Amino acid sequence: GLSFTANGTYSEFTGIEMDGKAIDEDNYTVVFVSTVITLKTEYLETFPVGKHTLTVQYTDGAANCADSALYNFQKE
Repeated sequence: GLSFTANGTYSEFTGIEMDGKAIDEDNYTVVFVSTVITLKTEYLETFPVGKHTLTVQYTDGAANCADSALYNFQKE
């Protein structure tokens, strides 16, 4: 799989997207407090070789608007 630590607050985490499409919660895990996200190997195998963009979605809670963090990775 692919693990990384997102820079947002866990309590404001709302989900993740790959290449602009929501990732089903069955395809990743999130560790409480530290927001360490691990995409499952089976899910990653569904993507072709090349560059992909992962978006981590958060809400600020007050205005209920989305903020996001972008990550790029290269599948070889």
